[in-house]
Amino acid sequence: MRKKLWFLFLSNLGVWGTVNGLVPLLPVNAGRLGASASVTGLYLALSYLAMAAGTMIAPWLWRKLGGPQQMLASSSLLAAVAFVLMGQATNIPILVALTAAAWTACGLLTTTLSMVLAALADPAQRGRSFGWMALAVPAGALAGGLAFGVLIKQGGFAFMFGALGISWLALPWIGSKVASGLHQSPQPQHEQIDLPAEGSLPVAFYLILATIWLLSLAVFIGRLGTTFAMQALSFAPEQIARAAGLGGLIALPVIPLLGVLSDRAGRRGLVSLCCMVGASGLLLLARATAQWEFALASGLMSIATYAGTPLMLALAVDLLPPSMRNWGLSWCTTAIWLAGILGFALAGRLLDSWGAGPLATGAAVLALLTSLLPLIATIRRWIVKPVEATTV
Repeated sequence: MRKKLWFLFLSNLGVWGTVNGLVPLLPVNAGRLGASASVTGLYLALSYLAMAAGTMIAPWLWRKLGGPQQMLASSSLLAAVAFVLMGQATNIPILVALTAAAWTACGLLTTTLSMVLAALADPAQRGRSFGWMALAVPAGALAGGLAFGVLIKQGGFAFMFGALGISWLALPWIGSKVASGLHQSPQPQHEQIDLPAEGSLPVAFYLILATIWLLSLAVFIGRLGTTFAMQALSFAPEQIARAAGLGGLIALPVIPLLGVLSDRAGRRGLVSLCCMVGASGLLLLARATAQWEFALASGLMSIATYAGTPLMLALAVDLLPPSMRNWGLSWCTTAIWLAGILGFALAGRLLDSWGAGPLATGAAVLALLTSLLPLIATIRRWIVKPVEATTV
């Protein structure tokens, strides 16, 4: 079991290293081909629409193909080819199509790996398992940001994309080690969970779904704002990538700590705390001028999403019956990418008129308001329990 979890971590590291390493560089690459801020925002929005599509069809493909192994192999190969060709793109439409193909594969992979983790994790240590696995997200941002910066400096974007595509050829083999023995809709046999009424889901699940979407929306706006703010201050592409990588490094020690704490003290309060940390990062971004300020702002936003998202996924698994977990995880992941669609499109449109500072401030207010949502279910439980007690 432990060996499978290590291979699962390596698979996550490869996917998230790519996604988080490329996000700050895709606008720079699009700008080289003549894209404005509005066009760049639309380009990234379409990319995340493709990722959302991959996420939504992952449970269906799991059942259709009889398990995750074929999904992991085919998705990895699709992404490898798309990344190599992205380095050869000469206009925006071709770049958009190739990025959409790569991001669809990434959506399939992230959701499949989450479903595998839900099947393998011990219920008593679910927060710890999701937390440790989420270390791949900031570790990937660190590795991807630093590696992509070096590759661009050495050989340009075409060289970077070519090297990335070749490295992805290792993922089908790693995925085969993760997925061996898992087939249709894995469900732990030892875990007993009270099923909700037929056709219904807990209200708390919908609140978590809304929290994931709104927090991700605020942070996606901040991500694109960071790139354009640094470009406006004449930072080089490798410096932008380095700031994102250092942001991942800042988040690294926080993620497993919160995962362990969530198993002991509950998850909702920690999710609210992550939203507040994200708001502080966005407020810092609004006034940042030095590279260390952008790196720290990126780190605080990374803590919000890299630490907050696994807590919310673990909470969703806690709340849902086994028969609904794959779909629930798919919905949660889809909410993240739908936030990326709106966040990038909205940020790209407003950057020209508002500027990066006011836009980051507005995103900070959104993150602060979102911090209230996880607490609603707790407050509702406090109110409902006394009422139930008096009616018995």
